Amino acid sequence: MNIYLFQKILGIGVLVLQIGIVALIIYLIYKKITKKSITWIDSLFADYGMWFAGFTALFAIIGSLIFSDIYHIEPCKLCWVQRIFIYPQALIMFIAAWKHDFKVWTYTLWLSILGLLIALYQVNEQLDITNIIPEADCVAGADAACSQIHMLEFGYITFPLASATLFIFILVLYSMRNKKSA
Repeated sequence: MNIYLFQKILGIGVLVLQIGIVALIIYLIYKKITKKSITWIDSLFADYGMWFAGFTALFAIIGSLIFSDIYHIEPCKLCWVQRIFIYPQALIMFIAAWKHDFKVWTYTLWLSILGLLIALYQVNEQLDITNIIPEADCVAGADAACSQIHMLEFGYITFPLASATLFIFILVLYSMRNKKSA
């Protein structure tokens, strides 16, 4: 498979995940305002939310490794830091889901918040949204400047935006968890 097709598949996956995030946020707002819930949605995410988070993190790991090890796109320093915050989450979520340990959400919450902040910083640096935050000295190699865009799908999806989407999805799943079990 060529890299452009793989990038398009990743872009579609991120777009679908973003639509899912918006739908879940709308549901959470509806639930908060009306004090009504849809039982099957609540039980689906209470029972399988960790599995969803684990598989999404696993797909992110596989995707990032394919880009770096098969297509030889060298990750920058900020990409490495984002990987540090997502890689353990797959294993943590799978073990916790298997053991029914819902307290793990607390740990993944903080990993996701920190990863999201770094991803948003890099999105800002790549898309030059604002000059409020000073640019970091971030060059790991000749092809790995943090501000360099290696993928741009649908006019806005870059690697750090895909990473930010993943972290936001985990945070939304955190908010959908069964609070009585956690």
